[in-house]
Amino acid sequence: MNHAAGNGHMQSILVGSGWHGQLFAAEMSALVGKVNPLFGSQRLLFSATALTASDLSFSATLDDLLQPAAHIVISGEPKEVKEDDLKDAFAEWLTTTSLTPEMGTVAVRPTRHGERASGWSASALAGHLGAVLSAVGWSIDLEDPQVEIGLVVNCQSGLIVWGLSHFSAPPRAGWKQRSPTQRPFFKPVSLDPRHARLMLNLVRSQGVILDPMCGTGGIGVEASLMGISSLSLDLDKEMVAGAKENFSWASDNGATVEAGLQVGDATELPNILDATILEEINGVCVDPPYGRNAWRSEEAGNLFIRVCASTRKVVGEGSYLVCMLPCEASGDEKIYGQSWSEICAAMEEVGWKVNGKWLIPVHASMVRVMVLARTA
Repeated sequence: MNHAAGNGHMQSILVGSGWHGQLFAAEMSALVGKVNPLFGSQRLLFSATALTASDLSFSATLDDLLQPAAHIVISGEPKEVKEDDLKDAFAEWLTTTSLTPEMGTVAVRPTRHGERASGWSASALAGHLGAVLSAVGWSIDLEDPQVEIGLVVNCQSGLIVWGLSHFSAPPRAGWKQRSPTQRPFFKPVSLDPRHARLMLNLVRSQGVILDPMCGTGGIGVEASLMGISSLSLDLDKEMVAGAKENFSWASDNGATVEAGLQVGDATELPNILDATILEEINGVCVDPPYGRNAWRSEEAGNLFIRVCASTRKVVGEGSYLVCMLPCEASGDEKIYGQSWSEICAAMEEVGWKVNGKWLIPVHASMVRVMVLARTA
């Protein structure tokens, strides 16, 4: 027998892009606090806290915030959506919200997660919700509605989620226009905007973010566009000059905060940074160079640990560090020719305790490892 289970009292459901479920959960936890998977879904996270779109406006992994939101789960084999069950649950939820026809026109925007299944159509289910809205006086406008209801359907799990949509488009819009190749100064290993934003969000800093090995300045570019103060350094004067060009480009394309920049040795931070800025730094984002064969080099690994030791000396207790490390695409997870356990132990020895790591595929022989650490 089919069964419909509902919950009309949910505060917030976060809808992920599907790119990287684990990083979606990590980023949401950093931005809004505790979140839990909804019915085991990596792309749908429940928060008991009421949120605002501004809390998530610079997310790298979010598709939408549904709030207020609710769901039903269709169980039984074979699964078959009962139109009346869905309509009744949606109508009941509607009465618990502050949504009224006086708010203007409305549209239901359907999305499917997972594979298709016979008898399940996201657009048809959206039509059922639209019928309920029409019955209580709403005017439907699919082109330019004043209110949007998001609908997410997972045929395999029998999960149907809906709620007031807070993003007409994912907040990551505009990345193609900000890709490394679109900036004035570009190198083949320039950091992708999505990765830079993830790093900045995971650091969750309220002060200045330090990028001690800035390269072409991808972290500083995204920080300036997100309204985050940052200081970028590089030992290579050519890179600093190029990063300066990219920061000027960002200023002409919506940046709200000026990014700091200077030539400097990342292993000597306590000796080269101004005392005033030292008081403001409370987060570190670092993307060490990994061109050619550097990512297999033990020497490069030793340099990375020295940079970790240097950054630890210029941040206060409770600060976070996020880094992107090159890793061999094998079961051994060799990083700079060393095992992950060796890298982890070395970071902790210089004062950074690893809180999490996530593998991000690059090509057949290499992946990137995003590592989150906090002062030990």
